[in-house]
Amino acid sequence: MAVSKRLRYEILRRDNHACRYCGATAPDVKLNVDHVIPQALGGTDKPDNLVTACADCNSGKTSSLPGADPVMDVDQNHFRQAVLVRQAVQTVADVVRTTWLETWRFVHRSQPTPDLRCEFDARLTEAVWEGRTTSQLVIAARSAAFAQNANVDYFAYHVACDAAEEKVGG
Repeated sequence: MAVSKRLRYEILRRDNHACRYCGATAPDVKLNVDHVIPQALGGTDKPDNLVTACADCNSGKTSSLPGADPVMDVDQNHFRQAVLVRQAVQTVADVVRTTWLETWRFVHRSQPTPDLRCEFDARLTEAVWEGRTTSQLVIAARSAAFAQNANVDYFAYHVACDAAEEKVGG
């Protein structure tokens, strides 16, 4: 049996027009009335088995019981390791960025324009994840700073050249 419009209204009102799973509210999301114990598993259309749910939570829940075991949580060691890696990448990035900027200022006697920090950091992070060492990246940053234009592609080019040279054995 379908939930009546009146009962639907009462459930939405009881739940303050907010998803009981994630807290999202109308009009930001489409709200539905959801069966806590799905009808497919024997749930009823009584108010004590109905809750307000946003469309995303309702479709993600499908026919699962409220007491069902949740998926396994992420190992906290993975989070700690990720933080340490991010810190290490940031430390290397700071050294390489400073080297590039100081070399640029020395060679060109000016500030590089435009400000390429975000683009530079993205390429630098990528290079660190690829296993480039700090000394390799510093050499690439110095080489790139000698270019006529402040261009992140020069840095990426020098990192790639160093990687290729290393593979060939040069």
